[in-house]
Amino acid sequence: VSSRGDVLVGAAVSSTAVLNFVADADCDGAGELVVSAVGSVETPVDLVVHSAGVRWNGELKASTQAVTFRVCDGLSMGVGGSSSSGEAFHLAQSEIEAMASTAHLTFESASGAITVYALTYAEKSVVLNATSVSVVGAVDVDGLSTYASAGVVVAANMSTSGSMLFQSASLDVEAGVWLTSVDGTLNLAAGAIQSASPAWWLAGDGIVVEGPVDISGEGVWAV
Repeated sequence: VSSRGDVLVGAAVSSTAVLNFVADADCDGAGELVVSAVGSVETPVDLVVHSAGVRWNGELKASTQAVTFRVCDGLSMGVGGSSSSGEAFHLAQSEIEAMASTAHLTFESASGAITVYALTYAEKSVVLNATSVSVVGAVDVDGLSTYASAGVVVAANMSTSGSMLFQSASLDVEAGVWLTSVDGTLNLAAGAIQSASPAWWLAGDGIVVEGPVDISGEGVWAV
């Protein structure tokens, strides 16, 4: 399904193949995917949404595979929480809860920024892929992979049941922030890793640090 403007799902939509919704096909920043309260999407395989914005008020059914949300080059994305700071594409926590049957969510902004306001996605994994990623609200998910060519800033606690990966040019963790991988590996693969102390890095299955580390300030650093 492709449109240069909005795509509205106002009834049940079902597919047995990979399902693609493309709004804003011309990348002018004007197209949204809108799933109304009476709308639903059902697919046993992957779902891909490429749009400048999204309003997901309906239900996502029976998708045990991946759901990917993608924006055009240069557009920013907001993930979680109840409100954003102006991003056209913002998927709130309440909308994410309607996708509880999915295996994992992927958010992609090829040359833009992703801001995570607060995100709880129990027993599911999340992938963040952007030029830069900022975490300003607490995150609690099953697994997390973060890729950012320019860098990642973490200003709130992040916890995963499984593994947590940061792969970026830089990783900046603010003072007192916990990075916790309960039963998995905490992998910090960055060109430069900076944290204001106290810094807390905890992992049940080991910590892998790939890059120089700079711990600044006074306090206790525990790994």
